[in-house]
Amino acid sequence: AHWVGCFFYFIAVIYNLGSNTWVFEMEYLFPLFERFGTSTAVSYLLCLYKGLNAISNLEYIVHYPNNLGEQIFCIIVMMVSIGIQGKILGTLLNYMVDRDPVAEAHKVEMEELRQFIERKNLPPELSA
Repeated sequence: AHWVGCFFYFIAVIYNLGSNTWVFEMEYLFPLFERFGTSTAVSYLLCLYKGLNAISNLEYIVHYPNNLGEQIFCIIVMMVSIGIQGKILGTLLNYMVDRDPVAEAHKVEMEELRQFIERKNLPPELSA
């Protein structure tokens, strides 16, 4: 989130923090933030918020890219986020679906026992 937020801010600086950047919109949404007069800590927190918001896809406040640089970076962040979320969900699903090895071994042994009873023509009472 740190790097994503810092890169979003870097893109805004490339566009001179102008009216076509996300930083300009933040001035209206967050009263503590001013584009040119705020402290570094407040700017960093805003960048961290922007990075976490982009990575988590929660979008508490919907922001659309305001220029080409932001649009390209948003696409990259979305693709990386999809990959990370897919890996996490795949791993969790694998743990959920993974069968118990003891139960699987018991099932195999019972099937082998049933086949043995059929091969030796033993009475059906033994298979119950």
